[in-house]
Amino acid sequence: MSPKALYAFFGKSMEVEVRQHVEVADGAEFIVGVEDLFDADVDFGGRVIPCHVVQMPHLDGQPLERYLSGRLPLGAGQAAQIACDLFQMREEFELRLRHHNDLHAGNIIVQELPKPAWRRGEAIEPGIRAMAIDLGSVADVRRSGGPDVGDMHWIGAHLGRMAERLLDEGAGAGDLEKRVALKLLGIAQSLAATTENQRPPSAEDMVGQIRSGYYQVAEPWRPWRGDLVLKRFEESYNAQTMEAWYVPQLLIDPENTWVDTVSAPGPLVMTGMRGCGKTMLLHSVQFHARAALRAKESEADAVRRVSQDRYVGLFVSAQRLIPMRGEMRPSSAQRFARLVVAYAAAAARALAHLADLDAAAVEPDAAASIARAVRDVLAPDPGIAEPATIEQLERALVDLLLRLSRTDSPCSIATTPAVAFPHLADAVRRASRVWRDAQVLFLLDDVSRVLEPSTDVRASCNHPRPESKS
Repeated sequence: MSPKALYAFFGKSMEVEVRQHVEVADGAEFIVGVEDLFDADVDFGGRVIPCHVVQMPHLDGQPLERYLSGRLPLGAGQAAQIACDLFQMREEFELRLRHHNDLHAGNIIVQELPKPAWRRGEAIEPGIRAMAIDLGSVADVRRSGGPDVGDMHWIGAHLGRMAERLLDEGAGAGDLEKRVALKLLGIAQSLAATTENQRPPSAEDMVGQIRSGYYQVAEPWRPWRGDLVLKRFEESYNAQTMEAWYVPQLLIDPENTWVDTVSAPGPLVMTGMRGCGKTMLLHSVQFHARAALRAKESEADAVRRVSQDRYVGLFVSAQRLIPMRGEMRPSSAQRFARLVVAYAAAAARALAHLADLDAAAVEPDAAASIARAVRDVLAPDPGIAEPATIEQLERALVDLLLRLSRTDSPCSIATTPAVAFPHLADAVRRASRVWRDAQVLFLLDDVSRVLEPSTDVRASCNHPRPESKS
């Protein structure tokens, strides 16, 4: 209900607004529809006010804000499903050439679906669905910048708050909650850039990432064993959401010209306009791309090939350093601490890939050695135990990375980057006979998003892969 005088004062038309709402909601799964529009004199405690009244379908559920504020419990499955629905919701607006423009948590209802009717077969949490309501700000242009927040930025903010909720129990949070929280936080940080400086990801890409982050906890995660399937044109160029092990199938590099150039010793900065392929080229030299099985190649062939590379590329996106909307900007020491841990986690993933090709190629104390290297360069002591397996190492680093991603984390780098990164590189080289004499390339993507005038940060960004020697 809304007073007719209010619409008259602002020169708006409720009829036009509702007609637009009906057009947008027609056939949509994640946008509430309209059943009726009429005028009525409404008695507000003895005061009668002429009002416009819009009747919508009843949704059995609660506003998303209640979940984000802690008034309602939020589990990992619920958070993952709501995140998937938010991206699909935005895509429904995009397909209709519209933007919601006011997608705050009070304008999203988490509908509780009846059992067994209407349950969603392929959903992570089939009993709920996020629905957009209050389309009063819908327009064919998107708001972004200043006090206005675009739909994608609203979604990023919601994902960040859900990640915080999943970690409310601190160290007591389960592995599933930590995994999902890390995935949501990473996506939220990737959406923090200004709208004009990013290529919006597709809903299918984001849903795929969230689902893989949710399901990978149950069993050893070996996604590099999957086949590459391109179902839409944009999947062939959106490197932000493409995994590195698929890059060799798409990159044409005659006589290894590009790879040989970029893997040469010394610092390197790659510049170019947005969308020109920098991320794809950077992916091509990280370990997962180099270790991916080629046509008619055995695991032993792949191990021999990467042994001849004489380098191991560890990839991290600088998006992890971007503060969320409203957050305090972390100090340089805190950002370098995040980078060290992120690269250590990348090394753990690379070791898991290498072990999948040849378990004997990974040293028995590899996990403990990398964990010690991380502890050596952080202060205060992050308190991670020496893990016995690569899986334990990865989970410990995921937990630590989440703790460092919180604005109240006291942990920072205890030395200079010129000491910390070579120290980590030494541990990476000792982790495998394949990497014993290799240089470690610290590949940093999206550097321009974190550049600032301070000398220390600029120096870091100008060395996305500092040389690491024994």
